[in-house]
Amino acid sequence: KAGIILNTQKYQECVDFLMSQLHHQDEEVLSAMFLTNHNELIEYQEISVGSSIFVNVPTRELTKIALNNNAKHIILAHNHPRQSPKPSAQDKQVTERIKVIMQGLNLQITDHIIIGNGHYSFLDNGLI
Repeated sequence: KAGIILNTQKYQECVDFLMSQLHHQDEEVLSAMFLTNHNELIEYQEISVGSSIFVNVPTRELTKIALNNNAKHIILAHNHPRQSPKPSAQDKQVTERIKVIMQGLNLQITDHIIIGNGHYSFLDNGLI
């Protein structure tokens, strides 16, 4: 495993923080944690708000924020309001697309965490 996930305590803190930010939302919200090369949090930001079943992923905005903050690692997060956190086929496709784009800019998607009735980690499930 890579990045912030190496430290179980920090990982749980990350999940708890994301739960506090996203669990109560009625619409899908895409957010990101921007981290240094040493996995220190630079900034948390909500990137996009969608409907109850969909959120747009503005890769240009995500890239701009990461580069402006000199981030090296990004933890993506979004919610499934009042639903299972299991990723959809579209969640998987979009995550892979973002991962490829960010690699070209020397940025690493460390994880993608979905918050719903519980949480789902792409890293923990071998999808990143």
